[in-house]
Amino acid sequence: SQIMRSTAATAAGGTVPYMAPEALGGKAAFQADIWSLAVTLYEMVTGALPFAYPPGCDIFAFKTRVEKEEPPPPKRLNPKIDDSLNDLILRGLEKRLGSRFQKAQDMLGALQAHLRGEDPIEIDLRGARTLMGENKEAEAEAQLQALLQRYPRKAEVYLALGEVYTRRVKPSQSENILRTGAAQCPQHPGLHLNLAMALHT
Repeated sequence: SQIMRSTAATAAGGTVPYMAPEALGGKAAFQADIWSLAVTLYEMVTGALPFAYPPGCDIFAFKTRVEKEEPPPPKRLNPKIDDSLNDLILRGLEKRLGSRFQKAQDMLGALQAHLRGEDPIEIDLRGARTLMGENKEAEAEAQLQALLQRYPRKAEVYLALGEVYTRRVKPSQSENILRTGAAQCPQHPGLHLNLAMALHT
Protein backbone atom coordinates (compact mmCIF):
# COMPACT_ATOMS: atom_id res chain seq x y z
CA SER A 1 0.00 0.00 0.00
CA GLN A 2 1.01 3.65 -0.33
CA ILE A 3 1.05 3.96 3.44
CA MET A 4 3.52 1.08 3.76
CA ARG A 5 5.69 2.54 0.99
CA SER A 6 5.68 5.97 2.62
CA THR A 7 6.61 4.41 5.96
CA ALA A 8 9.62 2.78 4.32
CA ALA A 9 10.54 6.08 2.70
CA THR A 10 10.33 7.78 6.07
CA ALA A 11 12.63 5.22 7.63
CA ALA A 12 15.13 5.56 4.80
CA GLY A 13 15.01 9.30 4.29
CA GLY A 14 13.83 11.01 7.44
CA THR A 15 10.42 12.65 7.22
CA VAL A 16 10.79 13.93 3.67
CA PRO A 17 7.24 13.07 2.46
CA TYR A 18 5.81 15.04 5.39
CA MET A 19 8.03 18.11 5.11
CA ALA A 20 6.52 21.47 4.22
CA PRO A 21 7.82 23.43 1.22
CA GLU A 22 9.58 25.94 3.46
CA ALA A 23 11.20 23.10 5.44
CA LEU A 24 12.39 21.45 2.23
CA GLY A 25 13.92 24.81 1.35
CA GLY A 26 15.78 24.96 4.66
CA LYS A 27 13.57 27.61 6.27
CA ALA A 28 12.16 27.13 9.74
CA ALA A 29 8.51 27.93 10.41
CA PHE A 30 6.16 26.71 13.09
CA GLN A 31 3.47 26.13 10.46
CA ALA A 32 5.61 23.37 8.95
CA ASP A 33 4.21 21.15 11.71
CA ILE A 34 0.69 21.96 10.51
CA TRP A 35 1.66 20.86 7.00
CA SER A 36 3.02 17.58 8.38
CA LEU A 37 -0.21 16.96 10.26
CA ALA A 38 -2.23 17.69 7.13
CA VAL A 39 -0.13 15.20 5.16
CA THR A 40 -0.83 12.59 7.85
CA LEU A 41 -4.58 13.30 7.73
CA TYR A 42 -4.52 13.16 3.92
CA GLU A 43 -2.82 9.78 4.02
CA MET A 44 -5.22 8.44 6.66
CA VAL A 45 -8.34 9.23 4.64
CA THR A 46 -7.03 8.44 1.14
CA GLY A 47 -4.32 5.81 1.64
CA ALA A 48 -1.98 7.96 -0.46
CA LEU A 49 0.42 10.85 0.01
CA PRO A 50 -0.53 14.27 -1.38
CA PHE A 51 2.82 14.28 -3.21
CA ALA A 52 4.18 10.90 -4.29
CA TYR A 53 7.55 9.93 -2.83
CA PRO A 54 8.49 6.58 -4.42
CA PRO A 55 11.51 4.57 -3.22
CA GLY A 56 14.75 6.09 -4.44
CA CYS A 57 13.14 9.47 -5.14
CA ASP A 58 15.64 12.32 -5.10
CA ILE A 59 14.85 14.89 -2.42
CA PHE A 60 15.49 17.78 -4.81
CA ALA A 61 13.10 16.30 -7.37
CA PHE A 62 10.53 15.91 -4.58
CA LYS A 63 11.04 19.53 -3.49
CA THR A 64 10.41 20.70 -7.07
CA ARG A 65 7.25 18.59 -7.27
CA VAL A 66 5.88 20.04 -4.05
CA GLU A 67 6.64 23.59 -5.16
CA LYS A 68 5.16 23.30 -8.66
CA GLU A 69 2.27 20.85 -8.31
CA GLU A 70 -0.99 20.94 -6.39
CA PRO A 71 -2.13 17.93 -4.36
CA PRO A 72 -5.19 16.09 -5.69
CA PRO A 73 -8.17 16.97 -3.47
CA PRO A 74 -8.67 14.14 -0.96
CA LYS A 75 -12.29 13.89 -2.07
CA ARG A 76 -11.15 12.90 -5.56
CA LEU A 77 -9.37 9.85 -4.15
CA ASN A 78 -12.03 9.03 -1.58
CA PRO A 79 -15.53 10.24 -2.56
CA LYS A 80 -16.80 9.44 0.94
CA ILE A 81 -14.93 12.48 2.27
CA ASP A 82 -17.24 15.48 2.70
CA ASP A 83 -16.44 18.99 1.53
CA SER A 84 -15.71 20.20 5.05
CA LEU A 85 -12.94 17.68 5.75
CA ASN A 86 -11.62 18.01 2.20
CA ASP A 87 -11.25 21.79 2.59
CA LEU A 88 -9.76 21.46 6.07
CA ILE A 89 -6.98 19.14 4.88
CA LEU A 90 -6.22 21.29 1.84
CA ARG A 91 -5.97 24.37 4.04
CA GLY A 92 -3.32 22.56 6.05
CA LEU A 93 -1.47 21.97 2.77
CA GLU A 94 -1.52 25.60 1.66
CA LYS A 95 1.91 26.59 0.38
CA ARG A 96 1.37 30.23 1.32
CA LEU A 97 1.86 30.55 5.05
CA GLY A 98 -0.75 33.28 5.23
CA SER A 99 -3.40 30.90 3.90
CA ARG A 100 -2.43 27.90 6.03
CA PHE A 101 -3.73 27.46 9.58
CA GLN A 102 -1.76 29.91 11.68
CA LYS A 103 -1.66 27.82 14.85
CA ALA A 104 -2.14 24.18 15.77
CA GLN A 105 -5.05 25.30 17.94
CA ASP A 106 -6.76 26.74 14.86
CA MET A 107 -6.52 23.41 13.05
CA LEU A 108 -7.66 21.53 16.15
CA GLY A 109 -10.66 23.84 16.45
CA ALA A 110 -11.57 23.20 12.81
CA LEU A 111 -11.26 19.43 13.32
CA GLN A 112 -13.44 19.58 16.42
CA ALA A 113 -16.03 21.64 14.57
CA HIS A 114 -16.02 19.06 11.78
CA LEU A 115 -16.54 16.22 14.26
CA ARG A 116 -19.48 18.13 15.76
CA GLY A 117 -21.00 18.39 12.31
CA GLU A 118 -20.33 22.14 12.07
CA ASP A 119 -18.81 23.94 9.11
CA PRO A 120 -15.22 24.96 10.13
CA ILE A 121 -15.65 28.18 8.17
CA GLU A 122 -17.88 29.39 11.01
CA ILE A 123 -14.83 29.58 13.27
CA ASP A 124 -13.16 32.05 10.90
CA LEU A 125 -16.36 34.02 10.44
CA ARG A 126 -16.79 34.32 14.21
CA GLY A 127 -13.23 35.60 14.42
CA ALA A 128 -13.94 38.25 11.78
CA ARG A 129 -17.15 39.30 13.54
CA THR A 130 -15.23 39.60 16.82
CA LEU A 131 -12.75 41.94 15.10
CA MET A 132 -15.64 44.03 13.74
CA GLY A 133 -17.10 44.23 17.25
CA GLU A 134 -13.75 45.60 18.40
CA ASN A 135 -13.82 48.20 15.58
CA LYS A 136 -10.93 46.46 13.81
CA GLU A 137 -12.57 46.48 10.39
CA ALA A 138 -9.27 46.54 8.46
CA GLU A 139 -8.11 43.35 10.17
CA ALA A 140 -11.51 41.75 9.65
CA GLU A 141 -11.39 42.66 5.96
CA ALA A 142 -7.94 41.06 5.53
CA GLN A 143 -9.10 37.89 7.30
CA LEU A 144 -12.25 37.66 5.18
CA GLN A 145 -10.36 38.26 1.93
CA ALA A 146 -8.05 35.37 2.79
CA LEU A 147 -11.11 33.27 3.63
CA LEU A 148 -12.66 34.14 0.28
CA GLN A 149 -9.60 32.77 -1.50
CA ARG A 150 -10.28 29.39 0.09
CA TYR A 151 -14.07 29.46 -0.16
CA PRO A 152 -15.05 31.40 -3.31
CA ARG A 153 -18.58 29.94 -3.24
CA LYS A 154 -19.49 30.61 0.38
CA ALA A 155 -22.23 33.22 0.53
CA GLU A 156 -21.55 33.95 4.20
CA VAL A 157 -18.09 35.32 3.38
CA TYR A 158 -19.46 37.75 0.78
CA LEU A 159 -22.12 38.92 3.22
CA ALA A 160 -19.54 39.51 5.96
CA LEU A 161 -17.28 41.44 3.57
CA GLY A 162 -20.25 43.52 2.46
CA GLU A 163 -20.88 44.38 6.11
CA VAL A 164 -17.23 45.35 6.60
CA TYR A 165 -17.29 47.68 3.60
CA THR A 166 -20.57 49.22 4.77
CA ARG A 167 -19.09 49.88 8.20
CA ARG A 168 -16.00 51.43 6.58
CA VAL A 169 -18.26 53.59 4.38
CA LYS A 170 -17.12 52.02 1.12
CA PRO A 171 -20.43 51.66 -0.74
CA SER A 172 -18.92 50.86 -4.13
CA GLN A 173 -16.80 48.05 -2.70
CA SER A 174 -19.78 46.72 -0.78
CA GLU A 175 -21.84 46.70 -3.97
CA ASN A 176 -19.06 45.02 -5.96
CA ILE A 177 -18.47 42.22 -3.45
CA LEU A 178 -22.21 41.55 -3.16
CA ARG A 179 -22.52 41.45 -6.96
CA THR A 180 -19.68 38.93 -7.12
CA GLY A 181 -21.27 36.90 -4.36
CA ALA A 182 -24.66 36.87 -6.09
CA ALA A 183 -22.97 35.66 -9.28
CA GLN A 184 -21.09 32.92 -7.43
CA CYS A 185 -24.06 31.90 -5.26
CA PRO A 186 -27.13 32.70 -7.40
CA GLN A 187 -29.51 30.67 -5.22
CA HIS A 188 -28.73 32.57 -1.99
CA PRO A 189 -31.59 35.02 -1.25
CA GLY A 190 -29.62 36.92 1.39
CA LEU A 191 -27.03 38.05 -1.13
CA HIS A 192 -29.67 39.31 -3.55
CA LEU A 193 -31.51 41.11 -0.76
CA ASN A 194 -28.34 42.79 0.50
CA LEU A 195 -27.35 43.74 -3.04
CA ALA A 196 -30.76 45.30 -3.65
CA MET A 197 -30.43 47.29 -0.42
CA ALA A 198 -26.93 48.45 -1.42
CA LEU A 199 -28.19 49.58 -4.82
CA HIS A 200 -30.98 51.64 -3.30
CA THR A 201 -28.99 53.28 -0.53
